[in-house]
Amino acid sequence: MQDLPPGLDLLWGERDRPRRERRGGLTVERIVGAAVELADADGLEGVSMARVAKQLGFTPMALYRHVSGKDELLILMQNAAVGPPPPLDESVVGWRAGLERWSTDLLAVMNAHPWWLDIPISPPAPTPNQMLWLERGLQALSDTRLPEGDKAAIVLMLNGVVNWEARLTSELSRGSEAPDDALRVYVRVAYSLVGDERFPALGRAVEAGIFEDDSREFDFTFTLERVLDGVERLIERTR
Repeated sequence: MQDLPPGLDLLWGERDRPRRERRGGLTVERIVGAAVELADADGLEGVSMARVAKQLGFTPMALYRHVSGKDELLILMQNAAVGPPPPLDESVVGWRAGLERWSTDLLAVMNAHPWWLDIPISPPAPTPNQMLWLERGLQALSDTRLPEGDKAAIVLMLNGVVNWEARLTSELSRGSEAPDDALRVYVRVAYSLVGDERFPALGRAVEAGIFEDDSREFDFTFTLERVLDGVERLIERTR
């Protein structure tokens, strides 16, 4: 691999890591770890080279000997936060169980580090851990007869479903009101529209009790199952 941007060249071994600082043992790993801690506590806006340096007890100039700037730091943080996918246990058998676990594992990572969704890099940088997640998703489909392009499209589609769920959860939690209060407002408005001739379908849905179970986990499970139903139909057509 050649001409990789800063951060990726370091992660993929195309650039030598700086030698450890004598005082306090400053390393790229320590810098990234401190940045992730700040982001977990205060969001991505709470991360700056100066704040990371202060947290570690160094000057900002000392950090620049290891990391070229915030853009590179964000790539390194992205790789560290997502981490490698956890290994599958023996109970996970078949493509469907594999993709279900892949999706729920990835959602857990994103919910643990909601700032990850705010990183201004699109598409996500191809870091080693990102590529390991892609590999595990593709491996779940390896025993099917789907074309390789279809396998990749399915994994990317599931990544989009997970991203949307994580973003929705994050946005609800950021509101000035508590997430539960924000949801109550939404439900109250929906109930007020029952009988309004502009919203006949919505009225029927509300009267049928669609808001009686407001579990976010249930919503994601339902969505994921319906997506995988579609994948199952696609796989059946290749047999």
